Amino acid sequence: MVSTLKAALRAWRTPTDQHVEIALRYLGGMARREVLVLNTVQQSTLQGVIQHLEGIYGDKTPCVTLMGQFYSRQQRPREDMRQYALCLQELLQRISTRFPGSRTDEDRVLSNRFVEGLASHAIKTELRKEVRKHATISFLDLKEEALQLKADTATEPVDEVVDAGLRQVKAPSLQSDLSIITDGMKENREWYKEMEVSFRSMQQQIMDLQQTIAMSLQGPRGGRRPTDQFTDEGSQYVGYAIHLVI
Repeated sequence: MVSTLKAALRAWRTPTDQHVEIALRYLGGMARREVLVLNTVQQSTLQGVIQHLEGIYGDKTPCVTLMGQFYSRQQRPREDMRQYALCLQELLQRISTRFPGSRTDEDRVLSNRFVEGLASHAIKTELRKEVRKHATISFLDLKEEALQLKADTATEPVDEVVDAGLRQVKAPSLQSDLSIITDGMKENREWYKEMEVSFRSMQQQIMDLQQTIAMSLQGPRGGRRPTDQFTDEGSQYVGYAIHLVI
């Protein structure tokens, strides 16, 4: 609010003796009431009015806190470089406004913090080289260089290169795996077919053997059955024959 008032007075080129009157017209609500209750001496100059308003509504953040916010500021995920640079400028401006003379070379401080807080390691490395080559490079020039590097990186066909590499490496591996699985399935199918044929042949052999043994045990019609005398022996023979087939 205070900075906006100062800017408006400069833009309107208001005479000094009318500053307080214009300020009272500009202000509203509690701020205007705060000025109206000032004594005559405090109301006589715009500086006195501004100091009073800054004491009430101004930024009261300690210098240590502001400095910590500035030096710990990093480019955040999905944050544009311009937004990141603007945030650093605003933080440094707050420090300079609250504590004039706290920084003698603001441009260099801003440049160093901008480079070190970048998210891209590649761009950060290139800008460090640029600073070593040109020690007097300004913050604005350094920012433009960073934006250009970002644009150049974005135009490189990185995805195509990566995809091509993946196709060259992974596709043959996948084909190989599929062929191994297919061959294994074929071998299993053939094995099952062989087992099925063997099992059916075994079943037929058992049936034929059972029929042959049954007929031999019955004997001639009306005659004595061999089983009447050799029941145990016949049972042993049948069991032994089946055991041999299995």
